[in-house]
Amino acid sequence: MMLDNVPVSVHHRGRDGIQTAICMHGFHVGFMGSYFGSNYEKYFINNHLHFKVIYHKDVKTNAEHIVGFEVIPYSVNHEYLLPWEEGKSLITCNSRTKQIDLASSIPQNLAEDKKVIFTYDDTFQEADATQALTLMSVLSLYRGASDTALIGT
Repeated sequence: MMLDNVPVSVHHRGRDGIQTAICMHGFHVGFMGSYFGSNYEKYFINNHLHFKVIYHKDVKTNAEHIVGFEVIPYSVNHEYLLPWEEGKSLITCNSRTKQIDLASSIPQNLAEDKKVIFTYDDTFQEADATQALTLMSVLSLYRGASDTALIGT
């Protein structure tokens, strides 16, 4: 996955709890796990994506350039008013901020009788000159590297 020729950086939390950013061509569409207190494993789907676009504004030309593109996939068991109708607000989305309340969300498991709703939200962050130069250096390394390159947090 790329945006303006910038590869996506995926945030991943390892079993040790440490979060790292990994540059790759896509992201995991799901995972296998269990609900808290259960030993029974299920398949879960990442049906909500948080995109963060990092850009740098050139003060001389007033042009803006994308220097970073991040995605954080989440699994969210969306709640909505029954019956489901297009255009209705999801209970799990904050209509004011247009973002998911992830703290109270449980993951969306895959089951034949379950409807899966896909959502996304986005943020834009301006990078200062130092951060932009660092991100552009990482991008040049990535373009010369193999399929996956670790870029840190």
